[in-house]
Amino acid sequence: MLHPLITAGAIPANWPISLTGLSGYSGGGKALINSFENADSPDAISSVNYHYALSLAHKHVPEITCWSGLANSPIFLPTVGRYYKGMLVSVPLPLWALPGALTPHVIRDIYREHYAGEPYVTVADPSEISTGRLDPEALNDSNELRLHVLHDAANSQVVVVAQLDNLGKGASGQAVQTLNLLLNVDEGTGL
Repeated sequence: MLHPLITAGAIPANWPISLTGLSGYSGGGKALINSFENADSPDAISSVNYHYALSLAHKHVPEITCWSGLANSPIFLPTVGRYYKGMLVSVPLPLWALPGALTPHVIRDIYREHYAGEPYVTVADPSEISTGRLDPEALNDSNELRLHVLHDAANSQVVVVAQLDNLGKGASGQAVQTLNLLLNVDEGTGL
């Protein structure tokens, strides 16, 4: 989400970035899965959603910083939802504060150009959100990453949202795709 915008010069590498991520509980591993699925567990979780990594030192922050091209660590606050898998990651962008003439259309074009020819990344058309909601489970059992550019024209604000299956594209699908590329075979093999 960030790398294309930074490499295109739309966002300065030293821009203060914050991200939120809403993920299914499967992303937390066996212990978290057990706490959601086993009501008799001493660690049973009854709440619908909750924030975690409250120290803001989540294990993925160094990875996000490195691969995005950010000069500084972003603020990242993950949330786990009471559903098994699926994910929404959001990055707010105050266009009014950013240098240059950045618009939602320009952001979509940057993504479309950057991901042109990538079979598993799509940039959503604004009309695709006819329900007024983004479902974190909509891409489950796929290797697809869909980028949404939400905007408020009156206040010159954008939120970029990545929608994916945290177990598919977010983990196993990404690993299989990377291995295929390294082996010089069709990247969709085994997906």
